[in-house]
Amino acid sequence: MEILKQHVRFFHSTYPGSNSAEPQPLFIRRVNVELFWKPGAIHFACSRFEWKRWNARRMEFNERMFNPA
Repeated sequence: MEILKQHVRFFHSTYPGSNSAEPQPLFIRRVNVELFWKPGAIHFACSRFEWKRWNARRMEFNERMFNPA
C-alpha cells in the first residue's frame, strides 16, 4: 500500500458507495453501469440498495489502506 500511496494521487476502486460522505482520493468508490443495461438495472445499480452487501469489504480495504498493522 505504501507504494500505491507514493506513486498515485487517486485510486478508483471497484467498490460501490458514496464519495461525498468521507472523501478519500486514494479510495474513490464507483458504480458499474453498462450502456446496454435496461433503465431498471441502471436505477438499481445507482441506488443504495446493494451497498450494504459491500460494507464489510469496503471497511476492510479502508483499514488495510489507511491503518496498516
